[in-house]
Amino acid sequence: MKHVATILGSALSLVMLACGAGSPEGAEPAAAREDLHESAPLTVRDEPVADEAAAPRVGFVAARDCEGIAGTWRGQVYSEVHGGYYEFTAQIAQPDLARAELTGTIVARSWQGSDEEVAPPETCDTGFHWTVLEDAAGSLREDGSLSFAATTWRVGEHFCGDRVTRYSLDQLEDLRPVGDGVHTTALSGVVKDPVIWTDGLPIELTRIACE
Repeated sequence: MKHVATILGSALSLVMLACGAGSPEGAEPAAAREDLHESAPLTVRDEPVADEAAAPRVGFVAARDCEGIAGTWRGQVYSEVHGGYYEFTAQIAQPDLARAELTGTIVARSWQGSDEEVAPPETCDTGFHWTVLEDAAGSLREDGSLSFAATTWRVGEHFCGDRVTRYSLDQLEDLRPVGDGVHTTALSGVVKDPVIWTDGLPIELTRIACE
């Protein structure tokens, strides 16, 4: 989706692919500012989800008693083609409750490792580790699902490996509430991009904060 890992002998080469116009490196959008060295707390899942294919190996601790769809949502997928994790933090706002439009940001964090390495590394021993900041917009549908897709991107933090110079925008699609729908704590859907994850990877997003 973002880069293609090409193995030449024992060397790993990262090639960043683009889709559409990307934003140059610059200031972070206010909604995306956070301490990206700290991930939301992880816990072993103790309850089933609607789509087991979308369930993460571990779950993020969910915020309780949130209303509506606004809030901070976090989920991760393992990308075999990249040999590492992508962790997405979507901050979603609904400026007008009478309208379906959504606005906000997505922070994409990626690090190289096996599918057992579910937490971001604390040291720079990995092949790549970085974040990308994206402005995003979306909408609620009449059936209760929603879409939320990036519109621009910029480099966030660079920890290890090659710097991100080109990036394909993330698309969180067909997100559907998990649970009774009164106080939604999770959304199950797919994350896509127009370059590599064209069919989408199943993802579950946990609401880690109400705002």
